[in-house]
Amino acid sequence: MPDESALSLRLPGEMRALGPLAGAFLVCLARVGGLFVFFPWPGGRSTSPGPRVFLTVALSAALAPRLAQRPGSAEGLVGVLGAEAALGFSAGLVLLFMMEALAFGGHLIGLQAGFSYASSVDPTTEADSTVIPVMVQWLGNVLFFAAGFDRWLMKAIVVSLETIPPGGWQLTPGAFQMVVNLFSSSLELGVRLALPVAGFLLLVDLTLAVVGRLNAQFPLLNVAFPLKTGLAALALGATIGLVPSTYARLMEISAEALGGVLRWP
Repeated sequence: MPDESALSLRLPGEMRALGPLAGAFLVCLARVGGLFVFFPWPGGRSTSPGPRVFLTVALSAALAPRLAQRPGSAEGLVGVLGAEAALGFSAGLVLLFMMEALAFGGHLIGLQAGFSYASSVDPTTEADSTVIPVMVQWLGNVLFFAAGFDRWLMKAIVVSLETIPPGGWQLTPGAFQMVVNLFSSSLELGVRLALPVAGFLLLVDLTLAVVGRLNAQFPLLNVAFPLKTGLAALALGATIGLVPSTYARLMEISAEALGGVLRWP
């Protein structure tokens, strides 16, 4: 029979040992949860939040034992959690800029192709959207996982626990400049992706305008819309092979910006 007095003396110490682990869990939860707030999940708002919450809690629980530091006061804990949430938000915005580059290019193509005339509510964003931005966003999600960026991101989060102590993160001028460069690069690459199709459709518009000017009886309104949408689909299919290489360059820039935020080269 075990000694009951020994058990009663040992349990309070074991319970006190859970305090640092609970504090480390809260720190990891603020960092990982802040990242997943802006993370471009496949499906967006249309998917159930249950798996996302479970992944956040499970990943935080797995990372908590790696932290040995815990704030000694409630005020210190609140300050640390605020800094950790800011770190997660900054990393999530970097990923959001990367994923929105394709959507921006898709909107430019859809506007020039005339799909905005028949836009519908996109269930993933609950906003007016055309079919092309949704299609290229799903393509970006496929490229994100196919390139292994998700595994790189998990490794960066783990390493950040060692490079950035709890509550010690600040957005340095160099990291801020990287994020600004990523934002401008995402807009530039979105325009570059849309430029071939948009330029081709501009020539189609000019051709239809000339035909309508030369022949006033030509049924321009009945022919222009189906012709433009069909040619837009053909042009998009012919240039879709440019997306992986362009998106790979964007992922490199995003990795540099994310490494600057997480202080991981």
